[in-house]
Amino acid sequence: MLLNNRDIATLKRELKRGPRLSRAERVDYLRRIVTMLGNNERSLNRTVVTGLLRNQKIRVTVNQNKLCTFTLAVIEGTKDGTRTVYVDCVSWNGQGERIATLPAESKVYVTGRLQTYSWTDKASGQKRYKLQIACDSAEEVPNLNSRPMAQTAESRPISDEDIPF
Repeated sequence: MLLNNRDIATLKRELKRGPRLSRAERVDYLRRIVTMLGNNERSLNRTVVTGLLRNQKIRVTVNQNKLCTFTLAVIEGTKDGTRTVYVDCVSWNGQGERIATLPAESKVYVTGRLQTYSWTDKASGQKRYKLQIACDSAEEVPNLNSRPMAQTAESRPISDEDIPF
């Protein structure tokens, strides 16, 4: 339920009444606000994953866009040791081309959003779904516990001549 102008006006009037509300009215009022705000909130669809690069495949779409699909092998620590989870990812154009050129088993840091891909299976006629990460960025990293290094210009010491005042 979205807040409309009438709901906002009602809430403002009730706020002005302030302390004259009974305890039951205040509880009801707060529940309504939480419900309205809860229905207006949008969820956060942001994913950050590090893993080993596998199965890179590059294709060209009908519109001549380049599409790279790949899998990340994400290694998780558990009580019993380690377990590997395989996450499907998709990347477009220049970024996809760059990922396709990386060697297999490269350590990669990926940020993106979860998206569902659906298709109809030709053999059974059933609709199939696949959850994958649509990459916003993907960078090679030195180890799986680190973030990508920031690209900085070559630094040199600052002299007094560099300061304009």
